[in-house]
Amino acid sequence: MTKNNSTNPYDQCDLTGLDTTRDLKNPLTAAIYGTLLEVVGDVSGLLALDLACGDGHVARLLADQGADWVWGLDVSHDMIRLARTKSTPQDWNDVAKTEYFKHNCSEPIPDRFSVNNLCDIVTAAYLFNYAQTEDMLGSMCLVAAQKLKPGGKLVAITVNPANPVPDTVEGTSSTVRWLDEDGTWTEGSRLEVQVDTGNPQKPAILVSWYWSAGVYKKWLEAAGFTDVKFIIIRPSADESIAVPTNLHLMIGRNCSSIVITATK
Repeated sequence: MTKNNSTNPYDQCDLTGLDTTRDLKNPLTAAIYGTLLEVVGDVSGLLALDLACGDGHVARLLADQGADWVWGLDVSHDMIRLARTKSTPQDWNDVAKTEYFKHNCSEPIPDRFSVNNLCDIVTAAYLFNYAQTEDMLGSMCLVAAQKLKPGGKLVAITVNPANPVPDTVEGTSSTVRWLDEDGTWTEGSRLEVQVDTGNPQKPAILVSWYWSAGVYKKWLEAAGFTDVKFIIIRPSADESIAVPTNLHLMIGRNCSSIVITATK
């Protein structure tokens, strides 16, 4: 398996202002994660593994919606620290139902982590787009399958193969541009993404890699997944979140993110 030894950019950022609860009220972010949760479905009493968990916002959402237990893995030490800090029992239904470990999600999950071998759901929000090579993407897909029980579901968010670089729209919290002008739209082309960390002077500067739908499907199937589907981002069902006219252009087929679902 390919190892990624690069320094994690989130560990170089000031994350004191990061507020994913606030971000989930952003119409575009709410649409993206709302679509993920809609595809995941009812998690009551289920076991879930959240790969590339960041500060634990997806893990907490799953726990809050009734998952019996959620494990989160992320390569960033600072993100794991934030996840453990934010996922306190008093904040989430007075039930501590999450556990986090620092881990590179392109490498097999070690037995020393207490992750159940029969998880019902694996989520991976913005993991696959950090695969620098097809071999690394294949390794990530194997990790996604490692702790998932037969018949279990993978639900991931990644860069939309059909629209990786959206038009810049006022009101969005990140910007995307091609880094490899000569390789635009070719497999493995690099994208620079600036992500709001709560400190406008110090956004996180991330590099993603472009992979086509065919490449994602190939490596997911090689890892043992079937019924691979690409789901466009839908507007949030939360009626309290109004979608400004300009952001309607960023949701649906024009969104730079997409949800992938597959069954083991």
